[in-house]
Amino acid sequence: MTGRGHRAWRYLDMAVDGLCTVGCMAIVVIAFAGVVCRYVLNDSLTWGDELTRYIFIWIVFLGASIAARRRAHIAVDLFAGRLSRLGEQLLNAVERLATIAFALLVGVPGWSFVVIGMSNQSPALEIPMGLVYAAPVVGCALIVLFELRPAETPARRDSAAP
Repeated sequence: MTGRGHRAWRYLDMAVDGLCTVGCMAIVVIAFAGVVCRYVLNDSLTWGDELTRYIFIWIVFLGASIAARRRAHIAVDLFAGRLSRLGEQLLNAVERLATIAFALLVGVPGWSFVVIGMSNQSPALEIPMGLVYAAPVVGCALIVLFELRPAETPARRDSAAP
């Protein structure tokens, strides 16, 4: 891969990691503000719970793509240590294909929810629900991208986990 390709992947990695980090910080700040408003000012935030819920949904799907990128999803490696190098590569290919198939199975039909949800508004924030429904679609698209990404290191096994 060229230097430009490495740079593009690195920027994508940093963007996804950064969005998850900012999302986590936003949840903490909004939850803290909700507690302060409720118990100090005696007036609750009407939109705080809804926004934290939607941010959490985005974090879950972006986090799933990060786990796919790091090859950190749960795996049963019963056969991995018993196979030849070729067998291990074939098993790795089957694993990647199954992950891509699952992501496509969730992401492609999910697009219709996004389109339909754009005409519905959330109760408190009054934002299009399609923005919330887009989280699985974006997360699954990132999973497919990361699974198709040229492997820089072989798949991690439990013994190699940090």
